[in-house]
Amino acid sequence: MPTLPARIMWSAVTNPNDPTNWVLLRFASKKVLEIHGSGQGGRAECVANLKPDEVMFGGFVVYGVDTRGGVTSKRAKFIHFAWVGAKVRIMDRSRASAMGNDVSDWFGGAHMTLRVGPDTDDLDEIEIVKRLLSSGGAHKPKLYDFGGSLGPRTPEDITKGPQEQSDGTAAASGESKAAEASPAAPIAATPVDDAKEAEAEAAKEAAAEKKLADEAAAAEVRAQKAAKEAKAAAKKREKEEVR
Repeated sequence: MPTLPARIMWSAVTNPNDPTNWVLLRFASKKVLEIHGSGQGGRAECVANLKPDEVMFGGFVVYGVDTRGGVTSKRAKFIHFAWVGAKVRIMDRSRASAMGNDVSDWFGGAHMTLRVGPDTDDLDEIEIVKRLLSSGGAHKPKLYDFGGSLGPRTPEDITKGPQEQSDGTAAASGESKAAEASPAAPIAATPVDDAKEAEAEAAKEAAAEKKLADEAAAAEVRAQKAAKEAKAAAKKREKEEVR
């Protein structure tokens, strides 16, 4: 079992009032992990700090953004990943698998867990958006914000590019921010109707999440009860055998 640093940095990433939006861990020794870095530059800055000759574990936040009738809602999606660089020695490659579960517990609350390497393709913005869209249920955010200078963008704009760079600039020079260049489409419904619709959708998602949590809790209670009954039955059999 690896020794992990205090979870304060991941707590900062998951704290909506903290600007920190990524953190990265590396091995200080064979079984001791340390903070390699954290920051406010989002996915791009996190990915830029990956080392090709190391096994690393990281996490960052992506926001699903909706604006309707003057009401803006942001839903955080926390992405956790294990990185195995192209130059990692064969004997060290098993670390990500052997310690994956313990490290994933450190990144508690992550909505998505990925194993990445030897390249960073699976951490590209469009790949993350595809996964979020396929697992996001009925409600699909109109915009996604990866924490850099380009701001919230539609999946279509993300597909066309450019992607965020580690210094916050765009990959293709001369491109303006997608959020600024693409004005919001006119909404036919009234602001009041849109606000109510946004609130209703948020309420539905909250209810669905609560239902899943209640079902998980109920399943845990049933499992504990079954374990107790099995233990009691075993003791009863032992007593009968002694007689």
